Amino acid sequence: MGKRKITKRQKTRIDERQRRAGYEATASETTLTNFVGIVIAHHGKQVEVLTTDGAVHSCFKRQHLGPLVTGDRIIWQTEASGQGVIISRLARQSLLSSSEGSLKARPIAANIDILVVVIALEPPPSATTLERYVLAAELGSMKSLLVFNKWDLKDTCSAIAQRLAETYKLYKSLGYDCYQLARQDVAGLQNLRSALGGKTTIFVGQSGVGKSSLIAALTPDLPHIDPKVGELSARTRLGQHTTTHSRLYRLTEGGQIIDSPGIRQFELGSLSASQLVQGFRELRPYLNQCRFNNCQHQNTLGCILEQAFKHGKISPQRWAVFQQLLAEFQDNP
Repeated sequence: MGKRKITKRQKTRIDERQRRAGYEATASETTLTNFVGIVIAHHGKQVEVLTTDGAVHSCFKRQHLGPLVTGDRIIWQTEASGQGVIISRLARQSLLSSSEGSLKARPIAANIDILVVVIALEPPPSATTLERYVLAAELGSMKSLLVFNKWDLKDTCSAIAQRLAETYKLYKSLGYDCYQLARQDVAGLQNLRSALGGKTTIFVGQSGVGKSSLIAALTPDLPHIDPKVGELSARTRLGQHTTTHSRLYRLTEGGQIIDSPGIRQFELGSLSASQLVQGFRELRPYLNQCRFNNCQHQNTLGCILEQAFKHGKISPQRWAVFQQLLAEFQDNP
């Protein structure tokens, strides 16, 4: 049987329901009640939805809806059969996506207030992973918070510890909230937990940096959290995937935490030179001050950014990352 076509009138009604984040009941739906919820996880075709009273419901989504991600706020209802069905998605306030080497961005989570970037002494950080996440937060209207984890390994990983200590100092000087956390660091965990209160937060980073373990330590009052703590690969010393999909946990004191699967390299997708400048907060004061409006900031005559770097106003580490990303996106307008 071919795919059933909808009439123009039906399409108009569907579009209006999505736009208003509600719906106009059809004749068969007039006795049904709408509920507001938030997507907390996916399991194949089924979507787990958390309601305001703390209950979790398993739902399917209607076919006319686009992809849903953890953190999406939705409207759902119980049909006559008793099955929960998602009928509409509310407008997203923010969205974190990764292209992961493809041209099409893959959404990870929505409606995020704080992006917690976790890097660790082991496994060693991938090149520019931290900077890419911070850039995504800056461009996506999210606050970024940096956690330098497993700091109790600083003596056995001295070379990496020294490099990350310099990175910690650099980002603190740029105004970012940074935390150095070691095993059993009760005070540090409490400070981090206070910074997340009342907000929707997602923990991101490479596999094996300790995201799930941190979330479990931050939420000891939530017994349903059971992170699978994976060992590092003995051959590569890289983390192995233990979290397979994003999942949201509600904090008893308010706010939510999303645990996301670890990835080896976070990809930003396609960005122009002007967008990159917007994502580096220390470069923004020089925006639109170059001699040419289409300046690409790479050995360009009259480039105010290059002059600022040569006069020591931009750190070599951040300038190197900026140049690397420019080279990746140099064909963009």
